[in-house]
Parts: sequence; structure tokens; C-alpha cells
Amino acid sequence: MFFVRTAERPKTPGRAFEPPPDAIKILVGGDVCFDQVSPDAKARRLVHRVKNTTLAQRLRSALLRRMHKRLPGGDRLLRRVQLIDLAAEDIRLVRRTQGSGGSSSTGAAMAHAAEKQELSNDGGDPFAFLTPLFRANDLVMLNLETPLADGTARRLGMMRSDPRYAQIIAEAGVAMVNLANNHIYDAGDEGLRQTICSLRDASIAYAGYGENLETARRGTIVEVRGLKIAVLGYTQYCNNGFSSVADEHPGILPMDRELVLEDIRNARSRADVVLVNVHWGVEDQPYVQARCVDLAHQFVAAGADAIIGHHPHVPHGIEIIRGKPVIYSLGNLVFGTTEEDWTDNILVQIVIHDSALVGLIIYPVTGKGADVFQPRVPKGERATAVLTDLQLKSSVFGTAIAIRDGVGYISMADPAKAIE
Repeated sequence: MFFVRTAERPKTPGRAFEPPPDAIKILVGGDVCFDQVSPDAKARRLVHRVKNTTLAQRLRSALLRRMHKRLPGGDRLLRRVQLIDLAAEDIRLVRRTQGSGGSSSTGAAMAHAAEKQELSNDGGDPFAFLTPLFRANDLVMLNLETPLADGTARRLGMMRSDPRYAQIIAEAGVAMVNLANNHIYDAGDEGLRQTICSLRDASIAYAGYGENLETARRGTIVEVRGLKIAVLGYTQYCNNGFSSVADEHPGILPMDRELVLEDIRNARSRADVVLVNVHWGVEDQPYVQARCVDLAHQFVAAGADAIIGHHPHVPHGIEIIRGKPVIYSLGNLVFGTTEEDWTDNILVQIVIHDSALVGLIIYPVTGKGADVFQPRVPKGERATAVLTDLQLKSSVFGTAIAIRDGVGYISMADPAKAIE
């Protein structure tokens, strides 16, 4: 069952607002993958992946999946590699400014510029148009839907991106990523090890992963201007047989209901705000799955302040439960491949003032065709179309979204100054 939109126009228009000047702004974005190499085409370019439409194509895909599961080697053995864990410690976030990060030699700076140019030659800096928006926020978090691994890590699934993209993510202003998703093991244990090392080197925090079950379930606590924010991450799916973290081995967290509920309650006692990433739902399906709605209500009742969903690759409606937002799917943000039914997507800014949620500000981002690798915030009719569709998808939950100048607003508290 899905919550399908039924109206042609929203029941209530909502109210635009201006955040208080000292509000904390947390920007969340959807799926990110820089891999432009299709396993079939073997070409460094944006690849248009077409849905399987014939029986022969579907059988071929099924055989390939079975072959991957039978690959020999250490990737199928118990994971004993010990990775340095960020989630075990509280992390104090400092807003990045251009030119910060310590001194470096001219030679090192030139080498980094050359590496960045080499990556950009494959399609441009993916965050070129979004960096100003990112840097205007106190915390930016995305879903990293790819291992950051080189050729020494065997490709077991569709995704594997150059490790140097970690630095590009950081320079754009992204401070945290979710790792609990179905593609993070696409390069096996070695790919995940390289991912963790690359993120650490770039000072990017992460959630949804740990060196053991206890560590992973603690999540990551970041401090933003004195506000303690606990970030948790879980996935409903994981490819290549890696479904969860074992007690004493590294891995990602499954979306087990009782486990998630217990983790939220524990995080609630340690932080001012609890954010829960969930990789769930049905791929390429534009509407929210009923199971996700049921789980969302339970997660909010346990103490989640906001639920951030991804995996469907297209935006879903937003529900407000007891004053807490559930963003069922943000859609994509940056992807090296594209599909015919992918649409434009959304970035959502969570506005907090005096530890209370003021509301959400929604930015449409381009995601059709080649735009999905280098998205921008559209204007005019294209922006209005994204937000109007979101209005209608959200109206089934009774959520009112205002649209003003190509931006969406969901107001939930009085401290926000209304825009007339």
C-alpha cells in the first residue's frame, strides 16, 4: 500500500516564514554517488540506465546478481578489519570558511588543485552550484550512496567512486554523511575501509556505521553552537549479502524496529536533538510506502526529532507527526548515472531556535538527465513544479507547504517571523 496523492490542489496553502537571525540551520540532502562508470558500458561519462523491459534482460540481471553472491575471496568472510571509528566520540563542528584548514605548502596545494581538476574533467565539480547554499548552513548532511575506493577494492556492485571525492565533499561544506545504505558495500570490506579512511582524512563525520554493534548503535553526536545533535542511521536494504553489523565486527545498521526504537531512546537521553536517517521505501516509486509511515510514527513516539529518508531516488511527501518532520524521501542529490523516471529533487533545511523546531525550508534541486551530476537550485516554473508536486504528495498527510519565490516553507513554531 502507498499513500498516493488524490488532490489536484493542496487543502491549505501553508505559511512562509523568516528564520530568527540566530537560528541553527541543518541542511539535509539525498543520495550521492560520483561513479560514472556503468558496469556494462565501461565508459567515463554520464550513463543513461534503462529499465529492464524484456524477459531476457531480467534473466540476465538475475544471473549477474547470483554470480556476485558466489564471488570467491575474503569479502564474504567475517569482517575482522579494525577501523578507526568517529562515532564513538562527540565531535565539535566548526563552520568551514574558505581558506581554513591549516597551512600547507604551495606544492601540496598545487597537487590538490590538479587532482580536483582531474576529477572535474569527468563532468565538472558536482557541488559547484550548491556550495554557497551549503556554506550558509551550520550543518550539512548527505547520504553517501557509494564506497570511496580505488581499483584495489573489487567491484561487487554498481557503485565505486574515487576516494578523492571525500575532499571535494568537505570543501563544498558537507560535514556529515550517512553510510547505512544498500550500496556502501559495493566494493566489499576493502572499499568500506578506504571510505572510512577518506572521510576521516577530510574531517567528515558519519553515522550508520561502527567498528562493532555497540559503537554503531551509539550514533554520532555533533555539537553545533552549544546544541548537541545525535545522528543515527539505518538501512532497510543492503546488497551483496552484507545486511548488518555483527557484534564484534565492523558494519552498517539494519532497520530493525526494536533496535531503532531502543537507540532513539538512548540518544534522547544524551542529546538535545535526535536526527534519524533511514534508507527505506521502494526505488523509483513516487509515493510513500505504508510500512514507512507506521515506522515513522513509532520512531517519533520514541523521541526522534526529525526523520530523514532516502533510497527511492525520487522525492516523497513530508509528514509532521507531533510537531516532528518526517521527510520520507529527499530523492537524489548527485549521481553519476541516471534513469528515465528520475525527477528533480529537494534539499531540506531544518530550522531550530532555542532547541525547538521552527520549521522546514525546502529548496528544489535539478535532477533530470545530466543535471543530476551537477545539480543547481532552479528558478521560475521548474522550481514551482517541484514544490507543487511536493505539496500534493504531502497533502495526504495534512501537511501545509507554502511556496514563495521558488522555495517551500513548513512553519511549525511561533518564533519564526511570517512573510506576508
